[in-house]
Amino acid sequence: MVQHTRWPKFHNLSRLLALHEFDESVNVIALEKLDGSNLGLEIHEDKGLIAMIGRNSVLWHKQQNGTPFQTMKYGNVKGTVEPIEPIIPKLMVLARKLRIQETAHTSDTIVFYGEWYRFNETNAEASWHPFGYAVKLILEGELVNQFRTMTVERHAMFLEHGLDPPALLFHGGPLTKAVDALFPLMIEPPRPDFEGVFITSEKGGTRDCGKWKTGAFEEQTSFQYPATTCSEEMATAITQLKEVFETKQSVSKISTKKKMHTTKQEAEEQEMDRQIKLALRSVLSKSSTTIEDIRAMDRNCIAVEMKRLHSETLEDVCETYKASGMDPPPPKELKKRLGKLVAMAVFKGD
Repeated sequence: MVQHTRWPKFHNLSRLLALHEFDESVNVIALEKLDGSNLGLEIHEDKGLIAMIGRNSVLWHKQQNGTPFQTMKYGNVKGTVEPIEPIIPKLMVLARKLRIQETAHTSDTIVFYGEWYRFNETNAEASWHPFGYAVKLILEGELVNQFRTMTVERHAMFLEHGLDPPALLFHGGPLTKAVDALFPLMIEPPRPDFEGVFITSEKGGTRDCGKWKTGAFEEQTSFQYPATTCSEEMATAITQLKEVFETKQSVSKISTKKKMHTTKQEAEEQEMDRQIKLALRSVLSKSSTTIEDIRAMDRNCIAVEMKRLHSETLEDVCETYKASGMDPPPPKELKKRLGKLVAMAVFKGD
C-alpha cells in the first residue's frame, strides 16, 4: 500500500499565543500564504518523480499509475495547468544534495511540499511553490517522518536550484517584530487574493509555526486572548492581531446600510454562511476532484460527490467553531444552509 505522507496542519497564530504554544524568544520568518492547493512531490534522485501527494490522499504514484500526468488538475487550480515535468530535474539535484546533508535520512526519496497555485483567474497556467520537505528518520526504533519548514537558508536553497518558493516577507527577528512589520500589509492587503502569511521559527521544524490570515480569509469565529499576562511587546502584537481579525467584520458585510440594520440572528446567519464558504473552499483545495469534474458526472455520481463535500465541509466548520471556543450553530440549521451552499457551488458556480 502506498503511504500518504501528509504535510502537518498548523493552527492560527492568535490561538497558539492564547494557549502559550509559541516561543516568543525565537527568531522567525514569514512567507506569503498562497491560497492554492497543498501538493507534495516525492522525488528519487535518480528515478525522478515517484508520487504526487495531496492534502488528503495520494493523487498519483508511479508504482500504481505508470506514466506521470502531463498536466495537473487539482483543488483550487482549474483548467489547463503548467506541466510538472520541468521542475523534476531541479528537485532531483536538490534531493541528492539533501540526502548528503540529512545524514540520518533513511529513505532513497524525499518529499518536497509546495502550493499549487494560479496567481489570477485569467492566467491559464498554475505553478508550484515549495515551502518545505520531509525526511525519514529512525527514532526509538521506529521509522518516522520529520518535516522541515522554511528558513532563510532553505528559501535561498530553493531559489539557487531554480525553484520559486513563496515570497519571503520577514526574517531576522522575534515574533513581536514580525507582527509589527507585517501589520500594515495585513490591514491593507496588496491584492484581493492575498490570504495572509505563514510564520515559522528559524529553527526550521514544526514547533512555533502558525498562520495569520487577512480579514477576507479569517475563519475564526472569535478572537482568543492569552489567559495570563505577557510582555509589553507581546501585548502590542496581540492588539495588532486583534485589529486585523476585526477587519473580517467589514469584509463580511455587503454594505454599510445593511450593517446598520442587521439583527443578531441575521449576523449569526451571515457568519455561518461565511464559515461554510471558507470551509468548502478549503475542502475543494484538498480534493483531486474539481467542481468541473463533478458537473460532468452522471446524476448518481454527482449525488455521491455532493454528500462527500457536505460531510467534509460540515466537519471543517465544526472544528473551526470548536477551536474558537464557540458552540457551533444548531445542527439542523447548519446542515440546511450547508446543503444550499454546496448545491449552489456545484450547479451555479457560486
